[in-house]
Amino acid sequence: MDNLGDEAILEAMLSELRGITDEPITVVTTAPEKTAGRFGVEVVAKFGIGGFIRAAKHARLFISGGGSLIQDATSSRSLWYYLFLIAAAKLCGARVLMGGCGIGPVTGRLNRYLTRVVVNRCVEKITLRDRISISELDNLRVSRPEVLLAADFVFSENADFLGAGESETRDFALFILRSWGGIKEKVETLADCAAYMHRKYGLTPCFLPLNPKDFEIAAEVSAVLDEKYPGVPYTNMQTVKTPGEVFDAIKNARVCLSVRLHGLIMAAAAGIPVVGISYDPKVAGFMDYAELPTWLPLGEMSETRLEEIIDRALSDEFGERLREARNRLQNAEKVNSEAIKALILEA
Repeated sequence: MDNLGDEAILEAMLSELRGITDEPITVVTTAPEKTAGRFGVEVVAKFGIGGFIRAAKHARLFISGGGSLIQDATSSRSLWYYLFLIAAAKLCGARVLMGGCGIGPVTGRLNRYLTRVVVNRCVEKITLRDRISISELDNLRVSRPEVLLAADFVFSENADFLGAGESETRDFALFILRSWGGIKEKVETLADCAAYMHRKYGLTPCFLPLNPKDFEIAAEVSAVLDEKYPGVPYTNMQTVKTPGEVFDAIKNARVCLSVRLHGLIMAAAAGIPVVGISYDPKVAGFMDYAELPTWLPLGEMSETRLEEIIDRALSDEFGERLREARNRLQNAEKVNSEAIKALILEA
């Protein structure tokens, strides 16, 4: 769905799988022709249930994930769809891994019951990308699958896009925004923050959308910059189409301020200082798991607090902390690979 965070997960997962097995891989996708052509995989249309059943009957392993699929914040129908795929794959004889997952929130009483039943009955292993997901599984009373703490697939050392080029200048402050909830009330604060980075650190604000829906909020912040800070240059990047191009942009940056989770994940994987704005528990969950104290909740965002966090992220002390976090998460990500190997060998 043109979400470059999801594309990065898929690309990293495929790299991981191809390092383990040469068996054909089938991907469930909203854009079958585009996905097949770009990634060299077999495809099933997202709502092509008949095609999914046929593929599952020949599959040794079904991977649900990565990302936060088991949640009803998006909608109950979304949750039911992903639970259906898990149950259908199991009934067709495939082993099931929920891989590189974030869990929750699942709030509806029926949704919690269905999640508990399907996951307990149909899933062999779960690898998680943050600690708060362990609590979510406990609250849902999921107890049968083996649960392992790992990391997002994007931290895989096998991911092809990690080889993207690196800039020697790093004269950009990268903004990865998302039109969500109360973010529109913080447009002026974001513009003030961009001007602060330019004034104190000489950085050019650069707005990078991971999804076409992000253009709107970037345009609003740019408009405030034009009006309030006419001397501050900025760039809107609208031609980035692949995870590799995202990494190229990230490696040009000296710091990355992101509302989107995968902006933070990809910047941390690239070793770039991160500033997180948490609009959802999964953002706070990642930053806490990474032990990176450079984030704040969206509702608490102010010019003063953002400036404090930016200064912390750009300090020499934070650079060492970021390197430790990157190494730790790359090692944790290997748990995903080991879980895949185990389930393929057991199949």
